[in-house]
Amino acid sequence: ANGLNTIIPTKNVSAVLGQRIGMSSIDILEVQRYYGCVPIPIPSAAVHQQNTIFMSSTISMGILLILLLH
Repeated sequence: ANGLNTIIPTKNVSAVLGQRIGMSSIDILEVQRYYGCVPIPIPSAAVHQQNTIFMSSTISMGILLILLLH
């Protein structure tokens, strides 16, 4: 909150870092491990198809909420 950049790209200073579409599969695993939750299987079609990004991110956010409220 001090106005300074947290991460600064070294090669392409105009690069956009991060994404806001949803959680990655690694993000989900890390949250599950942190809270000691049993992994919830996600249908592979929802994760692996490019045209289901919105669906997989919605599922990911739902899983995060379930894990946080667990």
